[in-house]
Amino acid sequence: MLEGRIREEGKGYGFVLLAFWLLLLVLILMAAIQQQAAGAAELSALTEREKILAFADHLFETGEYYRAITEYFRFLFFFPTDPMVGLVRLKIAYAYQRGAQWEDAGQQFETLCRDFKDQELGRQACFQAAETLRLSGNFRQAIIRYRQFIEAYPKDERIEQALFRIGCLHLELHEWLDAERAFSQVKSDSQLTLSAVFLSREARRLADLPLKKPGLAATLSAIVPGAGQVYAGRYRDGIAAFLVNGGFIWGVAEAFDQNQKGLGSILLVMELGWYAGNIYSAMNSSRKFNQQTLEKNLVSLRERCSLSFRIKEGMKGHNHRTKAEKYQLSFDFLF
Repeated sequence: MLEGRIREEGKGYGFVLLAFWLLLLVLILMAAIQQQAAGAAELSALTEREKILAFADHLFETGEYYRAITEYFRFLFFFPTDPMVGLVRLKIAYAYQRGAQWEDAGQQFETLCRDFKDQELGRQACFQAAETLRLSGNFRQAIIRYRQFIEAYPKDERIEQALFRIGCLHLELHEWLDAERAFSQVKSDSQLTLSAVFLSREARRLADLPLKKPGLAATLSAIVPGAGQVYAGRYRDGIAAFLVNGGFIWGVAEAFDQNQKGLGSILLVMELGWYAGNIYSAMNSSRKFNQQTLEKNLVSLRERCSLSFRIKEGMKGHNHRTKAEKYQLSFDFLF
């Protein structure tokens, strides 16, 4: 009888526990439904204008830049007088830039630079016009554009970044003194000061590297075949050039000495080819030596030249920000 009573009480506890878990499950489901309904209500409360911007920004954030550009242009078509037009055009330019469409990006930034010349949006576009040239590999034009930015906005907060970029580009172009000059212009209170000082010192060191002279290498190999290769540090190539050219010269001399003019002429023509190739090889060896030496030294400097930029969307004249406009875009560009 006691066992039956215990069994009945166990069943009662089991039903209570089951009821508790069922109630908890119902509460969780109700909370999820309420949250989904709230999200749907919030989405339905957005205007058509906000929906287009929200979707375009979502596409941009997920890396679908071409679709984002289409949606941004849709916004410009339907709302051409909206206060957000300038910022949307800026996002289009950034989308082109992120999609490696350099020409389109450059045109968009330059147009914004002219249209918003006296506003933060315009200054940012001018700076990014130079950035686009740099990212596309057009280093010469990028340096010119950075200089134009510095001249147009001498008090802008991006001046130090522009100078730093100019120095890095001169390093890529192997213009050591110009690089040192640009780095030395970075102000002492800038966040880039330590890197600029280090790179300026490295630029001076690179200017003093013991590089090989291609002209001297060619001259040495013209006098003694293989000597230019030895000068460039390619000893095997130097020995091979000496033996091959020496063998042909000996063969030419022996052929003419034995009155075998036909054979001697053939060997002479072949030797002229090897001799010219020996001179070209000496020049090429010295250039390869210089390139390898410089690349070895530039690897760590390129890492120092990497910067992070943040696009600030909270610009003057755009105080009516909606949920679709509150994205803050971050870009990390490696040199």
